[in-house]
Amino acid sequence: MCDHEQQQPASCEHETETGADPWREFYGDSLFKKQDWDLEDWQSYYDKMPSSDGCEGTGMGIWGHAEEVFWKEAARVFFPLCGKTEDMRWAYDRGHTVVGLEAIETPVRLFFERHRDLGHSVEELEYGKLYKSKDRRLQVFVCDVTDIPLVVLGKFDVVVDCGAYVSIHPRDRTKYVETVTSALEKDYRYFLEVCHDAPPGATGLPHSVSFGQLKRDFGPLRKLKFLSTEDISEEWGVDTFFQTYLVMTPKNE
Repeated sequence: MCDHEQQQPASCEHETETGADPWREFYGDSLFKKQDWDLEDWQSYYDKMPSSDGCEGTGMGIWGHAEEVFWKEAARVFFPLCGKTEDMRWAYDRGHTVVGLEAIETPVRLFFERHRDLGHSVEELEYGKLYKSKDRRLQVFVCDVTDIPLVVLGKFDVVVDCGAYVSIHPRDRTKYVETVTSALEKDYRYFLEVCHDAPPGATGLPHSVSFGQLKRDFGPLRKLKFLSTEDISEEWGVDTFFQTYLVMTPKNE
């Protein structure tokens, strides 16, 4: 999916001596041609994902637009469908309170195993599990995004949605948006990655979502500021496909 887990540069240490890029093979897997993913498919996704050892860092989107997104000090930040993204640690190290949510436990476990200095513990919940750092300033829920009680999730100043919105099946997209936007503070920054303008009839993930559909899903009371657009057609082996980063803020009526 579009940068949900950071796609690694060609110089990463995990490339083979012959120069083969395991990430190119990974994104060429037939799994990405499926239109409707279930939890077994997501588990397979993480099982097949190449190791990112030696290629740690933040996703280019959030790193390049941090000043636009992290608009206040000590913000409360939500990462829906977070996987094992290093962006969570990046935000934590800058003093923010971080909450992630992921349906598959594998990437969450791997994230905390990598960051052993967080001194994490795991709590069993009625609707899933909660991984939490010793200081509780970095927590990741393992459950379905629509199952978690909003009172438990709380309210957020910032949402970092890199790959979640474009990975949700269209039939579940409305419920997903309702859940995530219900957790927003009155003033917020919603950082969103959108993949769009795929060839007609294209299937699989990430879903191609038009800006018109985006406006319909999130409603008219949000301002959209476009930050950057990248041509990702070659990466996905199609004639046309783009990835755009934008930030949404409340519209003052």
